[in-house]
Amino acid sequence: MVIRKIPRRIYILSATALLMPVLVSLQLIVRAEWKWWRVTWMELRYPLLSLLFCAVAFIFLTFCYRYWATRWLKLVFGVWIAMTLYQIYDRPYVGLIFFFIGLCIYSYFFVQRCEMTFQSPFLFSGMTWYQGLPQGIPMLTGEIIEQGEKLPFFPKIVDQQGVFGIVTLQDQQPIPTTVTVKLSYRDLNIALPAEIIAAKPLEFGSFNHGIGLKFNRIVPDEWKDWMDFLEVLRGEGYAI
Repeated sequence: MVIRKIPRRIYILSATALLMPVLVSLQLIVRAEWKWWRVTWMELRYPLLSLLFCAVAFIFLTFCYRYWATRWLKLVFGVWIAMTLYQIYDRPYVGLIFFFIGLCIYSYFFVQRCEMTFQSPFLFSGMTWYQGLPQGIPMLTGEIIEQGEKLPFFPKIVDQQGVFGIVTLQDQQPIPTTVTVKLSYRDLNIALPAEIIAAKPLEFGSFNHGIGLKFNRIVPDEWKDWMDFLEVLRGEGYAI
């Protein structure tokens, strides 16, 4: 998928990643029993620069949208937590134990948030080189409406925040940015404002594009209708 607009949550993840070098500096201060003046640059530089490199690498992978960046993050936190455990074993200190608990909480919620972001349908289509298109939900159809023009839309993956599907564009027709997506399932119909976050041609030279749409500026009544719409799909046995 080619990212056309970076969602705000990507910036939030990047800012959260920059806390890693700050936390490892705090860890060294805690290990010195809060006597920060005892922490020398020689002791600080390797952990600080290592975690800074890991944070920058994660941010780079995130903005390039490499969904396996979460695996990189898990590896970093796994090594970090293991080394902290060894420090506690080598020199037990109650402050370091509390830091270890905080590190586990930080890493758990950070990784969980990353997985939720990268698995959003408007970013992750499941279209990898070894997989075909998602099967989609039978009888779920759609349209994309942009400045009065309607394009047939075939939704494949939906969740609370967005939808991924297939649209056919004419030759040289640009991909719009802000649209209204209309979804229909049996006798249910709903239209929601959305912005196209990612797009990808299905084949070289093909007019069919996979696009990821993120719902945008939904009012409370529309949000309630959308939740009811998803509840009907769940009631039919579809995992959403």
